[in-house]
Amino acid sequence: MNSKKIAIVGAGAIGASVAVDLVLAGQDVTLVDQWTEHVQMINKCGLKVSVDGQTFTAQVAALHPSDLTSLRHQFDIAIIAVKAYDTRWTAELIQPHLSPGGYVVGMQNALCDEDIARSIDPARIVSNVIELSAEVFSPGEVVRNTSHAKTWFGVGVDKAAVDSNSAMRVSEVALLLKNVGKVATLDDVTAAKWTKLIANAMLLGPLGITGMRLGEALGINGLREFLVAVGTEAIAVAADSGFSVEPVFGLSRDELLGSPEKISRTLVDTLVKHIGPNALVAPAQDYKKGRQKEVAAINGLIVRNGAHAGIPTPANKAIVDIDLQIRRGELSPGGANLGLAARMAGV
Repeated sequence: MNSKKIAIVGAGAIGASVAVDLVLAGQDVTLVDQWTEHVQMINKCGLKVSVDGQTFTAQVAALHPSDLTSLRHQFDIAIIAVKAYDTRWTAELIQPHLSPGGYVVGMQNALCDEDIARSIDPARIVSNVIELSAEVFSPGEVVRNTSHAKTWFGVGVDKAAVDSNSAMRVSEVALLLKNVGKVATLDDVTAAKWTKLIANAMLLGPLGITGMRLGEALGINGLREFLVAVGTEAIAVAADSGFSVEPVFGLSRDELLGSPEKISRTLVDTLVKHIGPNALVAPAQDYKKGRQKEVAAINGLIVRNGAHAGIPTPANKAIVDIDLQIRRGELSPGGANLGLAARMAGV
């Protein structure tokens, strides 16, 4: 594996956390990111990730996307770790820089493989389901909230895109990611990605609109009931699309049996325990940075698919609507937004 050249496109909190562990394990990694100051700081001082009271520093090459035009070598593996809304152009950007046998690993929230496949042969895409919370506000410095012991990856290939090299690629990616956390290979990775989407719908958007860290947000009255309502709607939409809830995050199949409400509670409780009270979910970070959020690609997808199937999704729609109001400057992130969302959804 040391001979493989790996690109991580998107050196944000997740991509950077993975990069440091891979570099410290002896892998040949190059980062590509559009945040110029971040790229400059990494090249000057190394990439720092703090986790469990320790700080790890990796010396790793970092490029701005414009630097790829003069790159002379190609990558054997490209990990795409950008926001969902940046997927299409990122896949197009990296495609010419893949080696003849190279492939892409999608390491994102939402259901992004279809967008990657617009530029990359679907047979050359390894799907990834990830449980890892981290944040970055200063160039070159990342805080990882999820310990190595509680970080989890599920790796697999879409059943419709399997070829003679799929098993090798999945095995290769699984071996790499064992340097970062626990890894499971998945028979139905698309169903697992839907399960992660359900979990993200419950935590990212709803907690994001509060602007609070997890431990603080958990004290909001009625929070869990609202999160369960979001999850129950998402499970119904997934079922209409032909996907059942799959074991993720180290849970067993038996632990994910029962009513949609019970399954939703199990997913929430598991994530809360794993990511820790200090976690600030990605949309909350993005509000602070003034950046676009992934709410439209997560809760918005549930709303759109629900409307197409005739499935009511008022809790998810409330999150989408409040996110839009925050982006317009009509609201600010705060705990009161959860009560507003609950009233809008009739929860």
